[in-house]
Amino acid sequence: MELPVAPSELSATILAAVERAGLGLTIVRVRGEHLERVYSNPAFCQLTGYSAAELAAIAPIAMVPPDEAARLRAMLQRFQADGQHPPTIESRVIVRSGEVVPVEVSMASVPHGDSAYTVSFVRDIRERDATARALRESELRFRTLAEASAESITVIADRRFVYANPAAARLLGFDSPAELMARPLEQLLLDPAETREMMTRVGRVLAGETLPPREYRGRHKDGSAVVMEISTSRVSFDGRPATLSFGRDTSERRAWEAELLRSDRLAALGLLAASVAHEINNPLTYLHLHLDRLRELVPGAVTDAEVRRRLEDHLAAARDGAERVRTIVRELLSVARHDHEASRVAVGEVLDTALRLAGPTLRERAEVVRRGGEVPPVRANPGRLSQVFVNLALNAADAFDAPSPDNRVEIAIAHEGDQVVVTVADNGRGIASEDLERVFEPLFTTKLAGQSTGLGLSICRGIVAELGGSITAASQPGGGTRMTVRLPAATATSLAPPAAAPAAATPRRRIAVIDDDVLVARSLATLIDQAHEVETFTSPRAALAALVDGPAFDHVLCDVNMPGLSGPELYERLCERRPEYTHRFTLITGGASTPRIDAMIEDGRLQLLRKPCDPGTILAAVSRAG
Repeated sequence: MELPVAPSELSATILAAVERAGLGLTIVRVRGEHLERVYSNPAFCQLTGYSAAELAAIAPIAMVPPDEAARLRAMLQRFQADGQHPPTIESRVIVRSGEVVPVEVSMASVPHGDSAYTVSFVRDIRERDATARALRESELRFRTLAEASAESITVIADRRFVYANPAAARLLGFDSPAELMARPLEQLLLDPAETREMMTRVGRVLAGETLPPREYRGRHKDGSAVVMEISTSRVSFDGRPATLSFGRDTSERRAWEAELLRSDRLAALGLLAASVAHEINNPLTYLHLHLDRLRELVPGAVTDAEVRRRLEDHLAAARDGAERVRTIVRELLSVARHDHEASRVAVGEVLDTALRLAGPTLRERAEVVRRGGEVPPVRANPGRLSQVFVNLALNAADAFDAPSPDNRVEIAIAHEGDQVVVTVADNGRGIASEDLERVFEPLFTTKLAGQSTGLGLSICRGIVAELGGSITAASQPGGGTRMTVRLPAATATSLAPPAAAPAAATPRRRIAVIDDDVLVARSLATLIDQAHEVETFTSPRAALAALVDGPAFDHVLCDVNMPGLSGPELYERLCERRPEYTHRFTLITGGASTPRIDAMIEDGRLQLLRKPCDPGTILAAVSRAG
């Protein structure tokens, strides 16, 4: 079909160009309300599925969906009336298959003779629409995932936020992403140097570098610090280069890492304490025994009353010094014991140990008053229970801004019903009511940044809960704070070692003493052979062989920690061959107990003595009937 407007040579050139461009071309003659298609190029025929002759026979408006026909007719009439070219529009055409195909149409109105012609260039935009739809769906999925993400997700372009999800707002304490995005980037980090570093890294990422995550100290809306780990990658956002950042709050992780490091250090200290305690308690044992023996011998050996008095004073002072060393070692061992090892403990002793540990700090700030008397024991791990009391004591010290004669901390212990109650009260600054409800939450602290991890009271509550107890806080601003720990009393009747029986009341018996330390073994033998017949062994394997194959001993006093064969192992191997020894055994240790030993004690199979022991306790133990 020949074009009615352009010369044939020019027509051929134009048609070839349009065809190469992949554009459909169709021309419609407009005579009033009558529309007649006079030309369709091959690309338009391919788009619609009709031949040029078939298209000429189909009314142009019939190829448009009904809801679109009225709009197009009105548009053509308006453009014909004012003489302006119709714009590029998006429309739809019905092709031979019945499919409605989206198209982009650029129209021009050309008058010729007594008719007007509308020249339409038609582009199939199905692929473009599919791409746009996929992009919209992708953006919707991204936005849905981003909005639900617990991690901070932000997009930065031209040094400002162009997107932030709700988690990003929550991370820095803002009420909404819009509030966060309104803040300049420079205001969101505490350190200007870190801001410069962040923008340098953004530039490097935009240049194509791949960088590892980095931590920054963000500025919370309330001014506090938030430690954030941020990883950044390059993206295109709205057709421009941008950076996509994922962030997470690492404050909690850092606090737990600090607490784990502290726990590791405590564990190392515990191992060292156990080793040192064992090495100290061995010589301390024979020191105690020889001092007691000397105290017994002095009255009969020294006739001069003044000399005897002075000797007894020197011996008493030496005995007191040795006792102080034993107390210090016992406190070291409370650190060394296993975290979850529980036994019946005297709460008053644990509390006094904690006060000795916290005392220097506490007494610098306030007068300390200790109240209360004897209370039933509780079942607990002494080290962990001491940790609770130390923490409460140090918190009480922190309740005062400066030392003053008016500062006072009162620590009391009492027995109420079936509970042992410990209170730590101060008259310091107190705690605000809105904070009081949160003091036991992990990471919550009313102290300044860097002064506390916010884990102390949370850990204390966990320890007390494991023991079946409770810990509560009462306070008011300016009126001081009272922390109350309630623990269930243990059912055991006594923690005291068996009382020493008079030597004359016990028949002479055969006692085996096993200790790899020659001086300890000799000192124990010297003490015991006053009332019993004693045989000593410094090799645990030789002792086992003698006990298995030889005549039975009435009782065995055996060290716990020995090279090659420990006391508990010797006991179990012996009882396998000689069951009569099951209730004839006393272990003695200069170190910490173990769950294995505690189980043997709990079911009544054996006794445990801790070095150094007084002579009466040792004699009572080996005199026990088997």
